[in-house]
Amino acid sequence: CSSDLEGIQMDYHALGKRIREERLRLNLTQEKLAEEVGVSTAYIGQIERGERSLTLDKLVKVVNRLGDRKSVV
Repeated sequence: CSSDLEGIQMDYHALGKRIREERLRLNLTQEKLAEEVGVSTAYIGQIERGERSLTLDKLVKVVNRLGDRKSVV
């Protein structure tokens, strides 16, 4: 049984850039966003630089905090 998502890859650099743009649009610091979603500031920085991937639960928390789901994912 083949999945519809088979072969799809996430562009973590693009995702990180969109997260950073939304964070800045909301005038949030990395520290504040990290605190509100329960991760470290270093982790947010790594995500924004595309150096780390997000687990689904962390992605949902970040997107929900940033508000505009369409512009983030």
